[in-house]
Amino acid sequence: MSYDLADYLSVLRRHWWVLFLLVAVGVAGSAAVARTRPKVYEAATSVLVMPTAVQGTNAAGGRTSGAINLDTEAQLVVSTDIAVAAQKLLKIATPPDQLAANVTVTVPPNTTVLVITYAAPAPKEAQSGSHAFAIAYLQNRQTTAQADLTAQISALDAKVKQYSATLSQLSSRLAGLKAADPSKADLNSQIATLTGQVNTLTSRENELSTAQVTPGKIINDAQLPTAPSRPSVPLFLASGAMVGLLLGLGAALVRERTDKRLRRPVDAVRRGTTG
Repeated sequence: MSYDLADYLSVLRRHWWVLFLLVAVGVAGSAAVARTRPKVYEAATSVLVMPTAVQGTNAAGGRTSGAINLDTEAQLVVSTDIAVAAQKLLKIATPPDQLAANVTVTVPPNTTVLVITYAAPAPKEAQSGSHAFAIAYLQNRQTTAQADLTAQISALDAKVKQYSATLSQLSSRLAGLKAADPSKADLNSQIATLTGQVNTLTSRENELSTAQVTPGKIINDAQLPTAPSRPSVPLFLASGAMVGLLLGLGAALVRERTDKRLRRPVDAVRRGTTG
């Protein structure tokens, strides 16, 4: 027995109450399930990753261009070091790895921004968690950049001292030579070269000594979420309604097939009867 569109519409008209009932049951059931699911709140903090004073640690725009790979920075946000620091800021006993599991980091295209989102069962926890991880990340980047800066200054200072000692030796040798000594020209050339190198290194050392480390800044701090992000009640209700609708259609067709009453002449033909 086959059905065309008119037949299906006729079935729906006759058994609309079955369809309505099962849709209502589906919606009510999904609403009940949604109420039993734990609520999850999310808060996000946007961090602008700024160039630091240390050569080789600058973001040059875009997602991964320049010396800083922002995808790597996103992984750093959920690292153990950052999670431990965030735990201290939050002053809670939750293990760092569990805190990090609540964090997701995204990088909007063509930006040097990290969006740090924290999920928690309470609005205040979500807000505090997002802010803490942002602060911990910036502090870590500040500390790392400062350590790199200090290391560069120390290396330059050691080089300046080495060259200065060599200059002192060359100057002493030059002072001990007679005016007509042919090696004076070579010594003068070496002294001039080393003096230029010392001046260049000293200038760079002074530049780094006065540099200010700028790891980044928060451009949008986490706000207190006003509603849970999960479970999505509209999605649950829509899913329940769809399931109820499908079950209702199936139930209506079953009732139609098992109904022996003849409402139209075509029913007799389809059921192999004569009326």
